[in-house]
Amino acid sequence: MGKSLKSTGEPDFRALVEKAPVPFLVLAPEEGFAILAASEAYLRVARMPRDEVVGRALFDLLREDPTQPGGSGLCDLRASLQRVLRFQKPDATAFQTRGLRLSGEAEGAFEERRWEAVNTPIFDEGGGVQAIFHVVEGGGRVQPGVAVTEKDAARRAIENERENFRNLFRQTPEMVCILSGPEHVFEFVNEAHIRALGFDATGMTVRAAQPESVEVHGILDEVYRTGKTAQLHEIEVTLTQRRRVFNLTYAARWDEQGSINGIMILGVEVTEQVLAREDLKRSEEQLRATAQNLEEAVRARDEFLVVASHEFKTPLHSLQLQVELAARAMRGLAAPISERLSPIFESVRKQADRLTTLSNTLLDWSALRSGQLPLTLGCFDLSRLTKELAEQFAGDLARSGCELRLDLRPGATAQVDPARVDQILSSLLSNAVKYGPGKPITISVSMADGVVSVSVQDQGMGVASEDLSRIFEKFERAVPAEGYGGLGLGLYIGRQLAESMGGSLAATSSPVAGSNFILRFPHVPAPTPELP
Repeated sequence: MGKSLKSTGEPDFRALVEKAPVPFLVLAPEEGFAILAASEAYLRVARMPRDEVVGRALFDLLREDPTQPGGSGLCDLRASLQRVLRFQKPDATAFQTRGLRLSGEAEGAFEERRWEAVNTPIFDEGGGVQAIFHVVEGGGRVQPGVAVTEKDAARRAIENERENFRNLFRQTPEMVCILSGPEHVFEFVNEAHIRALGFDATGMTVRAAQPESVEVHGILDEVYRTGKTAQLHEIEVTLTQRRRVFNLTYAARWDEQGSINGIMILGVEVTEQVLAREDLKRSEEQLRATAQNLEEAVRARDEFLVVASHEFKTPLHSLQLQVELAARAMRGLAAPISERLSPIFESVRKQADRLTTLSNTLLDWSALRSGQLPLTLGCFDLSRLTKELAEQFAGDLARSGCELRLDLRPGATAQVDPARVDQILSSLLSNAVKYGPGKPITISVSMADGVVSVSVQDQGMGVASEDLSRIFEKFERAVPAEGYGGLGLGLYIGRQLAESMGGSLAATSSPVAGSNFILRFPHVPAPTPELP
């Protein structure tokens, strides 16, 4: 067909047109006048389904009996449509024909019929004719001796058009109104317009009925002066002292002489949609601001923790040195005094060691975040590293009543940083003592399929399955912070250290069987010593 009926700004306009009770067609402004749309009322007159009407040329749909003399009705109709294209004005025509029939009628049904039509141009935004609105009345058989003048038929067709269109738009949910004259007097308003304005403005000028709606006064004047259709998207209009937003279409109305005598308006309120979009935009801006504030707060926290950790280091070293010197001096004192002071110094030493561990943990966390964690890699036997760690923890294990069982595999070598492996295993062993005091702990080193594994198995309180993945996140723990010390960074740092050396750290656990943390690294054979 090559053309389509453009929307007037309302998504359901085509459906509104097709359901109209007025018999009409929308025609393409080209040779043949292809049918772009048809009302249901027209389809009833034609007695044809929509798919056999829309898309066909008008003069293929309407035919005359070539065997009958006279039959000039279609010539008059074609001439009327051509006048609309030439002068870009509405044109009314009425005619009686012998043999004019719809192509859907049965053969031989060529009765004489009376027809009346009003053809009105539909303009596009550029002022050209986009389509022709072809309204028809009649189609009934002419009784003998009854005649109709073209003038009377045209008058009745125009009157019918006006009344039918008023009925069509009176109940539509969109605002429809017709203004007359240069003063823009409300000639017709529908129920939606009355609800929006709060009263029936029929007979009033726009400036009198809507004095606050100064946004549209100048637009109406311009459309009336130029005849160009104005389509306004999301224009703010003040009604009843409240901000409202509309999609508006203003189209000039023409009289029979081709002069503008009014304006037709279609308005669709979109206030709720606009307000919802603005609320969404504000929410997104607030979320972005909140996220930025959180990032700044996290950055400030990290900087504070790093600075605090560095600041702790110097006084902690000094405190540890002073405690060590005092402990040595205490050994020269009398036994009763030494025995009373010894537990005090031991407690101070433990607290200083704890603060040192916390400070080092925070520094390691900061280094991991910045990607600047130093590593010194080499090929080391993990069984030997594990045995050395057990010796370091002998005192703590004895005080906690935990029996340590070792199952070591010689030759379980891997490319690691021994200090970092010691740090990981120390954290795991400390957790085993903390969460399972008085219960045995097993550390085993094994090797299979090219992987060295170090397992730290306790029989403590265990971790629920839903918490297993969470405990490896920073500042996370599976127990209340009030009952157990620490920052919730040990397992997070342990996993990050293991992965930075090409290994992994995982866990299995249950509240019944305790926890088993497994540190894995690819096996790397120890280098063969060079012969002298």
